[in-house]
Amino acid sequence: MVGPVAFATAWVGTGAATPGYSPVRDAISRLAATDAPHRGWMTAGFLAYGAGVTAFAVGDLRRTADGPGWLVAAVAGLSTVGVALTPLGPGESDAAHWAFAGIGYVGVALAPLLSTPRSKWSQAAGGVAAVCLAATTTGVGDASGLFQRTGLTAAHAWIVASALGLGRQQSAPGPL
Repeated sequence: MVGPVAFATAWVGTGAATPGYSPVRDAISRLAATDAPHRGWMTAGFLAYGAGVTAFAVGDLRRTADGPGWLVAAVAGLSTVGVALTPLGPGESDAAHWAFAGIGYVGVALAPLLSTPRSKWSQAAGGVAAVCLAATTTGVGDASGLFQRTGLTAAHAWIVASALGLGRQQSAPGPL
């Protein structure tokens, strides 16, 4: 839960504090670009997300998933660390950054679809994430930031809900 919450807090806070930044138009990665005024905070959000989601994936999700969703969730977490380590920069090639971001998009959208394939909630979260994140890569005009946030929020809501649900199951008392 900590990873998605830290990430969302970072992009909301740094986005609000960055003059001229538009959450509807601009990618979250712009908030951690080499020339971004609050780069450190957004980078910390990326790293917290990457660590948190990876730990969740290889821990709880691996033990409980009905399918290989834990593996793609781990890939999404690790690729987000790659995003943080390859910030966007003026005059530099951003190919590695966008490759890590694309891998993360695929992983975070597939995680709910492959972890609990019989759950309508998981199918909805994964479907919304997949459609919206794909839209960000196809040039949806001035709304690519909005599509990115919508897709990520759907997937992150699934991660948080799954972590809460698994936490409740683990803390429930055993049979008497």
